[in-house]
Amino acid sequence: MKTIYFPRYQRAFCATGDGVGSHPLFRHLAHPPDGYRFVSTPVGWPQWLAQLPVQCRNLWRRWRDLRVLGRPLGLSSLDTCKFVRTRGLSRIVPAPKGTVASFLPTYPLTHLNENWFLETEDTTTVFDPYALNGRTRDVRFRELKAFPLIRQLLESPRCLGILTHVRSTQAGVITLFQSDTIANKTVFIPPAYVPILPVLEGDLDSWRVSQPVRFFFHNSWNQDPNGFFLRGGVSVLECFERLLARNYPVTLALRSALPPAIQNRFAPLLAHPGVEVLDRFMTAEEYVLLLRSSHYFLLPSARLHVVSLMEAMYYGAVPIVSDGWGIQEYVENQATGHVVSGVYSVVSWIDAETGTLHEDYDPMYRMPGILTEALTRCVTRLLDETSDRASVALRAHRQVRDQHNIDLFNRGFSRFLDRGLVSREASRHQEARGRSLHDQPVDNARELGRP
Repeated sequence: MKTIYFPRYQRAFCATGDGVGSHPLFRHLAHPPDGYRFVSTPVGWPQWLAQLPVQCRNLWRRWRDLRVLGRPLGLSSLDTCKFVRTRGLSRIVPAPKGTVASFLPTYPLTHLNENWFLETEDTTTVFDPYALNGRTRDVRFRELKAFPLIRQLLESPRCLGILTHVRSTQAGVITLFQSDTIANKTVFIPPAYVPILPVLEGDLDSWRVSQPVRFFFHNSWNQDPNGFFLRGGVSVLECFERLLARNYPVTLALRSALPPAIQNRFAPLLAHPGVEVLDRFMTAEEYVLLLRSSHYFLLPSARLHVVSLMEAMYYGAVPIVSDGWGIQEYVENQATGHVVSGVYSVVSWIDAETGTLHEDYDPMYRMPGILTEALTRCVTRLLDETSDRASVALRAHRQVRDQHNIDLFNRGFSRFLDRGLVSREASRHQEARGRSLHDQPVDNARELGRP
């Protein structure tokens, strides 16, 4: 049994990205492949102080190595020191004894002499805090001072593998870094969805009534008020102002805390009996029931939110989404959902030349909403025409059930972990003979998610 450390409770992953270590995307670690287990040990000051000598020794080695790398690139010792500081000396503790590697969520915040895997959704988070999601419209990633240092970090034999659930991210990492070593480590695997309450396809509509048609808008898993805007909340409310003014037989459930400006602007709509605001804590079972009683799931967002999408699709709430980055890898228009255009190239897009994701979230905060007109046309069409909602819901459910189940995922995930650990053992033997792993990169079939 191989034990891998998942630093869910470490300060770096509790603070960065609003607690990324607890993101639902990483639920699959509770159902690991055969032969593996993941542990998450709460880290306090006693553990950190006990590791301080090791921290300092490894930090010195890391700074020395990066300084040697930075000199030919014109980077000063101060630039290198600043980069090492972003790794978070006081926030990262080495993996507990008995573990073979760490599994880092989203951000490669490490400078220690340990083996590690990374699971990430996009190229931007690899550069945090030098580049931040939503603020990369004009960022030239290859010109960042941290770029060669990040590349060195990912090329290091200590980086055993980079996992992503977005095909364009895999392609982007390969294009951006132009490194065979990094390319060989970067793997795409379709993500797993583990149902909170399993449902049979024959029971998909058992909690839905024919009229009124219920729409559901859900804020992010952590209910960050910014999530209301970034998931298209402004366009949703403006759309339903028009629908209810025309007396369409619809209801809207909003699971979100609403910012004060939104409460003031949409006060008449929020007081309408057809609109329900759910800003309290909900159990997982209550949330599933809400999905199962909703006909459509509204997510006209700035970019992909893969767990929310898979959850809605599994429980038969047909997604109505934007064309934001990454979303159409999961939703096929009029087959497994409905896609509304207007976000891609304005809010989020891929630079084909460099492979990087560029984002500008400002339009998502504006009124009128960036997608109000297109969303209203889409919803009106679904209500006016004879929509085959049940068939779309069934195809979406089957897609998640058949392509994103934990067994299929773990087959690819196990191969990913095995390959990384084998490559590390090979590098140790090479180092013992005075050779580098970079001289003999491991050949890798870059997509391990399919049998």
